[in-house]
Amino acid sequence: GLFKFYTKTNFMQKELTYILGAGASYQSIPVVKTFNRRLLKFIQYLREKVNAKSRDDKRRFNQAVITMNSLMQEFSAHQSFDTYFKKLFHFGDQKRINLGKRLLNLYFLWEHSKVSLNYDFDNSKDDFLKQSLFDKRYDALIAGLLKPIAEKSQPLCNVNFISWNYDINLINSIKNFFYPNLTYKNFINKIKKNQFLLEIDNVFRIINVNGSFYSSELDESSDLTNINIDQIIESKILSGYHNDFEMDEDADRIKFAWELNDKDEESLGSNLSSVIKKSENIVIIGYTFPLYNRFIDFGYLKQEDLINRNIVIQDPQSEVLKQNLIDIYKMNDAKIRVMAVSNCDSFYVPSSIFGISDFQSEFNVSYI
Repeated sequence: GLFKFYTKTNFMQKELTYILGAGASYQSIPVVKTFNRRLLKFIQYLREKVNAKSRDDKRRFNQAVITMNSLMQEFSAHQSFDTYFKKLFHFGDQKRINLGKRLLNLYFLWEHSKVSLNYDFDNSKDDFLKQSLFDKRYDALIAGLLKPIAEKSQPLCNVNFISWNYDINLINSIKNFFYPNLTYKNFINKIKKNQFLLEIDNVFRIINVNGSFYSSELDESSDLTNINIDQIIESKILSGYHNDFEMDEDADRIKFAWELNDKDEESLGSNLSSVIKKSENIVIIGYTFPLYNRFIDFGYLKQEDLINRNIVIQDPQSEVLKQNLIDIYKMNDAKIRVMAVSNCDSFYVPSSIFGISDFQSEFNVSYI
């Protein structure tokens, strides 16, 4: 059959790399434009909790509402929460950084809980409409990248993910297909290679550039959809988690590009450059090449390493981002092939992983 034909080709020799930005999770996590208004929904959720508590509990939840609202006002005064945290970084205000990360951790917990599905906005262009708890396109992508072999998860080629996202959509989907019965703690311990790199059998790699959201209360679970995250948030607030300016191990997993020390940068740069050099196809989804990340991006998006590579940019504004990539990163060599795809209903998959190598065929777009 066709699969036997594919297995006789050499398409396993080259790797496929995805670079993921916030837009890659837009069905379950808001992008910058809608983030603050979505944060208001989390504050509304906390405010409603106040009405159902004892006097002492009400006081704690009221304080959480006030603190979170204050943070939302700070975010609203800046282009994004990244700008706010970078300003604190230059001021050396570690206490407010610690508190801000704690509050973000609470918010991301809420976004990964079923209760967040009850707080959708109206479907207008300025609002975030949460379509599912986890963005379903991730599961569809992983499923489509695997060979049709019963009782085995083996990809069509080596696949790398460079993720700038704080959510756990990607890690959750990969776990679903490779180790669904492991607890999250055991799964992460099994595949963690270093601070930035997660790897499965030398064929699936995840490089979390910014780290990611996580909560140690999830450690012993194998399925987030069965966890009462609403109860976890309540427990954290009643214990004063939202009022603490000290470093928190979970919240500190949320990292920003500018927080890396020289050793971290060297380790991260080595991981990033290695996967890019091995990749025949690079698919960039929902990533806008933000200014704050460029000192890292410049280290691995080098013209000399991208010659004879196929680059696909998938985003509603893909044509603009394509030109930004070419202009900012000097991708002016004719041997670097860049294509723009604006349809984001499903993640793009290059035809070459199925044994079709001519880049021109990519204009017959493949989606999974």
